[in-house]
Amino acid sequence: MAPTSSVAEEKSSRAEDVGSRIRLLYGISVGINLTSSQYRGLYPSHTTSSHPPDIPSVLARARSIGVRKFLVTGSDLQESRAAIELAKQHPGVCYATVGVHPCSVNEFEEAERRQEGGGDKMLRELEHLAREGAARGFVKAWGEIGLDWDRLGYADKETQMKWFEKQLEVAER
Repeated sequence: MAPTSSVAEEKSSRAEDVGSRIRLLYGISVGINLTSSQYRGLYPSHTTSSHPPDIPSVLARARSIGVRKFLVTGSDLQESRAAIELAKQHPGVCYATVGVHPCSVNEFEEAERRQEGGGDKMLRELEHLAREGAARGFVKAWGEIGLDWDRLGYADKETQMKWFEKQLEVAER
């Protein structure tokens, strides 16, 4: 049996009320990966661009439903730089994090193998990027760092622990 008109209207009214409260509570989208190549129309399975870059339209759609600020995640050194560039392009709307995600910590190990100053040099670069970006108001957090035991195919536990501890030491300074 279909609900009566008044019951349906009441449900709709409650949904609108919840929606408006959510928009008021969640003004910052945490962990948005706008540095992904997919926002530039580049997908791993395609050899050509699938669409023009659409970050401005993504931001506009989110803002139209109440999102006011975005915390763009840096998941490695390159993406941390890109997150800061987005923050510069969209001041007061986008902010950045700087760090290396646990699935990407093998980049530290690769730097060690290449002997280009090693992973510690890369860590110093991240620290400089974070401090400079914070001083200019673009960087708001150190991350995305942590431990990800669900995706050990990207980096084993020992490597994740090693670089999580080192990044955390830097973040605490």
